[in-house]
Amino acid sequence: MNTNLLGVSVHEHTHLWINENRGDHKIEPQTMEAICKRVASKLAQKYKRHAYMRKIETNTYTEGRVGQILPLVNQHGLSTLLRWVSAGKGEKVTGMCEKITPSSVQVRVNGSKTLQTPTPK
Repeated sequence: MNTNLLGVSVHEHTHLWINENRGDHKIEPQTMEAICKRVASKLAQKYKRHAYMRKIETNTYTEGRVGQILPLVNQHGLSTLLRWVSAGKGEKVTGMCEKITPSSVQVRVNGSKTLQTPTPK
C-alpha cells in the first residue's frame, strides 16, 4: 500500500467533507489543514504506518495546530472534532469540546444524504 498516496487522498477528501459540512462556520486555514492531517493520521494509525504518523505530527505547515488537535481527539474522539466543524464556534479548535452545543448533529454526505454523528463516549 502506498501510504503517501492514501494519506494525501484522505487529506484532500477531508477538505471536501469540511467544505460540505461547515456551513457558515469560519475555520482558520491552519486549523483546517490540521484537521485534514489528523484524519489522515487516523488512517495511518489503523494500518500501523508509524513513520507517516510522525511525519504528520511533526509537520510545521499547520503552525502547531496538529499538536493542539491530537490530545483533544485522543480524549474526546474524532466525532467530536467533526461535530465542531459542522456545529461549533470559533476559528480555532482550542476549547472545541465546550463550544459544541448539540449532542448530535446532522451532516451531509455526498451532498444530499444525512447521517447522525455519534455522541463521543
